[in-house]
Amino acid sequence: MKSAIRILVLLGVLLCAIPAAAQTPVTVKIFGFDAGKFPTVRAFVSVTDANGRAIQALKQEQFKLVEDGRNAEIVAINVSNDPIHVGMLIDHSGSMGQPTSKLNDARTAASAFVDQMRAQDEAFVTMFDNNTVDLQDFTNDHALLQRAIQKIDVGGGTSFYDAVYTSALKFESRKDQRKNAIIVLSDGVDNREEQNPLAALFGSPGSKHTLDEAIAKVNELKLAVYTIGLGSDADTSRLQKMATATGGKFYAAPNSSELKELYQRIAEQLQKEYAVDFKSPRAYADGTQRQVQVTITLADGTTQTVNGIYVAGFLFNRIHADWLIGAFLGLILLTLGVTPGLLGLIFKPRAPAPQPAPTSMQAPQTQPPATMPCPRCGRPVRVGARFCGNCRTPLGAPTMPPPPPIAPQPPRCPNCGNPVRAGAKFCGTCRARLG
Repeated sequence: MKSAIRILVLLGVLLCAIPAAAQTPVTVKIFGFDAGKFPTVRAFVSVTDANGRAIQALKQEQFKLVEDGRNAEIVAINVSNDPIHVGMLIDHSGSMGQPTSKLNDARTAASAFVDQMRAQDEAFVTMFDNNTVDLQDFTNDHALLQRAIQKIDVGGGTSFYDAVYTSALKFESRKDQRKNAIIVLSDGVDNREEQNPLAALFGSPGSKHTLDEAIAKVNELKLAVYTIGLGSDADTSRLQKMATATGGKFYAAPNSSELKELYQRIAEQLQKEYAVDFKSPRAYADGTQRQVQVTITLADGTTQTVNGIYVAGFLFNRIHADWLIGAFLGLILLTLGVTPGLLGLIFKPRAPAPQPAPTSMQAPQTQPPATMPCPRCGRPVRVGARFCGNCRTPLGAPTMPPPPPIAPQPPRCPNCGNPVRAGAKFCGTCRARLG
């Protein structure tokens, strides 16, 4: 009897412990920050329960923010209604057609997600098997998205990693937007992971990219991936790794009839988030990265903490937040670029005015002809003359050597005519007195 009582007590303890052990703590995710009004910063935070449903109506005292190890003052908490940008990736491998209801339920679930999209939300639709096929690019037109979903049919193998990697590239031009996410539905294992060496011979080699490469690309573009494993054959471990490593969430769907509710949970989680305004404890817009820690405490004492980073760069954050400031700065830069050219045009030296042509009333001014020295006598002659006007030497002909100098003659006596010595007072011949 005592043994039976002990067994009943033990069973009771185990039954009470099972729900507590199975319960998953609250999930907190930071979608981004807005530091446009620094030192007041806005953090966008989503809070979900163990079932992935958004937890609403949290009070300000249930939030705690710490920046770089220092407590930050929370100013206000509001609900954010920013648009979401989602890629819907649906596995249409051959297994999705067995039974047919799996693919039909997947279409119904995706359609229900589109129905929950708001006017400003955007999505694209992609199906994948061995290849990735884009059925509809980003749009907020519900009719286009619904038509694309109905085009999904049964295909071949499974290349889950390539589908995620390729779809992530679509967000390269949308990196500045906050709510970017990918929803992946798959019921199997990427053929890359198959151990059968003959798989590649039959056209099912699987993805070219690895799981880690796909995760790295997703994190580079700041995306969150929500994964849904359909059925017992889904690669639960890798789908869960993809979601956990990218800040998303993994959902297991044993039956395809559960897909619609799961898609609605994901839509609710993406659309409903908190905008938490807080004051930075270090109010210097120095462009440094600030580590922020957000802790949520529920009424039952359950807590969850998540970390994020923002940059305290005042000027660039203000430009991002206020287009008027950006336009004003652009006008200043344009003025600085154009001003030097305008000043150059204003102060450029003017060319001399053209002189009027001489008229018949004014005699044209003539310049004297150029001259050159005669090579023989040295007298100036006109350029182009054929003979020197002084010594008649032909110009242009070989230059004649100058005549030898004439030796000076001694003075003569004026009386007798005989030569006398220079400076003599009397003639040596006739004795006549000189000078």
